[in-house]
Amino acid sequence: MEAIAKDYGIGAKRAVNAGFDLIEIHAGHSYLISQFLSPTMNDRTDEFGGSAKNRSRFCRMVIDQVRAAIGPHVPISLRLSVDELVAGGNTIEDCLEYLEYLQDEVDLFDTSAGLNPTIQYQIDANYLEDGWRAYMAKAVRDRFHKPTIAIGNIRDPQVAEDILARGDADFIGLGRGLIADPEWCNKIKYGRTQQLRKCISCNVGCVGNRIGGNKPLRCTINPDLIYGEAYKNTRCPLPVTWW
Repeated sequence: MEAIAKDYGIGAKRAVNAGFDLIEIHAGHSYLISQFLSPTMNDRTDEFGGSAKNRSRFCRMVIDQVRAAIGPHVPISLRLSVDELVAGGNTIEDCLEYLEYLQDEVDLFDTSAGLNPTIQYQIDANYLEDGWRAYMAKAVRDRFHKPTIAIGNIRDPQVAEDILARGDADFIGLGRGLIADPEWCNKIKYGRTQQLRKCISCNVGCVGNRIGGNKPLRCTINPDLIYGEAYKNTRCPLPVTWW
């Protein structure tokens, strides 16, 4: 565990040397750090298991190694499953408890949800409302008074504006929305919202292809991801109208 924590630091230093301005440590979604934090997976009986303080110990080791490697001036973001939404898993209150042992060297919280058994909340299903996780970002923000990122089916730009206006979060995180329309932010900035090609959260070409099938990234509503390479060096125009 000490060697793995040290490798996190080495990787973070390499990223900073490559020009990245922020380092994010992923401590959610059933990945390694999450497996220590979650009582659904951590059944250790030593100093790394049991209490919230013990379960957070490995994450603390990682944060300390990253901070030592990158110095005091590069911000660290911690991505976590604020609510694991599984029976016996960490709730919001459990998360706030273990963050007491981690938050001092963290500059920004990226507030996600779910574990692999609740993947419909980790990679939002299409029936979930826009911005439904914003209350999790608010809970962390209110407790630790540090910037948070709200994510989760934020397809409507007005929902993003409302989250920021309410003070639920300081930043909006987009992933699949930028696959559907890489110009999402620019179109909103210049008042071209009627031209937005909004993500429909179908998870077919992005999650299904890339993660589920290890195939090239695709998008149901962005044909450029299908035709872009094929048409790049030809005179045949793309069969779509671009704004």
